Amino acid sequence: MRPARIPLVVALSLSLVPALAGSQQGKAAPTACSLLSAADLATLTGRKELANARTIAGRGDEPGATSCGYVGTSLMVEVQPLQSVDAFDAAAARRVKAGEFQPATGVGDAAWFRINRPASEYGAVVRVGAAMLTLGMDMKEAGTADQAREMLMRIAAHAARGLPR
Repeated sequence: MRPARIPLVVALSLSLVPALAGSQQGKAAPTACSLLSAADLATLTGRKELANARTIAGRGDEPGATSCGYVGTSLMVEVQPLQSVDAFDAAAARRVKAGEFQPATGVGDAAWFRINRPASEYGAVVRVGAAMLTLGMDMKEAGTADQAREMLMRIAAHAARGLPR
């Protein structure tokens, strides 16, 4: 069973569909749950009660994608291979221009923060090499937009280290 809070991950994936799918030429990508353990999450958020949280692994919505939810938090992580880095970056640039993404620095090869008011979620999208890492979290749990941005980018930076470049 997957956690109920996945609209942001799905919305971000679907909005970038032209750039998604495919494989990394025979290489098996790490799974979402392998990039961020419950113990890592507890350390990164300062919430010690998450250290032994059960993770719920799933398949993502695109070919080759995996997702991971963490019992006790609304955080959802998804990782998926990109068919075209250029197409992905162009799609992300359009989302920045439209005011949907806010660029972020210091995480992966490229990163963005998103406030999704209709779904009441904050999100982070990170590209590392030919992979996309997406995180989503409920606004009520994450706090203010500034707090959410700082926390999601800290979590994303940790998870992104496990992706091949």
